[in-house]
Amino acid sequence: MKLLLENWRKYLKEGYELWGNCGMVAIAIAEEAEKLDLEALLVLVHNADDEETLVYGDYDLFHVAVAIGNKYYDDRGEISRDDLNFDNFGKEDWDYTIEEYFLNDKLRDAIKRNTNWDSCPADFEERAKDIIKGIHNETPT
Repeated sequence: MKLLLENWRKYLKEGYELWGNCGMVAIAIAEEAEKLDLEALLVLVHNADDEETLVYGDYDLFHVAVAIGNKYYDDRGEISRDDLNFDNFGKEDWDYTIEEYFLNDKLRDAIKRNTNWDSCPADFEERAKDIIKGIHNETPT
């Protein structure tokens, strides 16, 4: 599993180390989307057994992104759903789930508890605004 996480880390670097902050970036993007009345769902790649564990327990939270419409976003900007798939790292039999949830306080706490974050969502506000600005400009009026 360590090799998997080291490989995934390469995809989360953008000028500085984002490892562990994907959840904070996703929260920032979802908050900015809500300001423009865009429906944003947090996309969690995890191995929690059930929703109660997801909200209250400890588990491996491998990545957090945002779904807006039928597109996915993280700090890299728009990504494909395949970018959330760990099978690409040679872990076809690895147990994980990709699920979408609305942002709420319980989910925010779960993300904080299960990621190795060292920056808060406010630290990513400008990046989130840039991503949402691009989405908003694509939306037909």
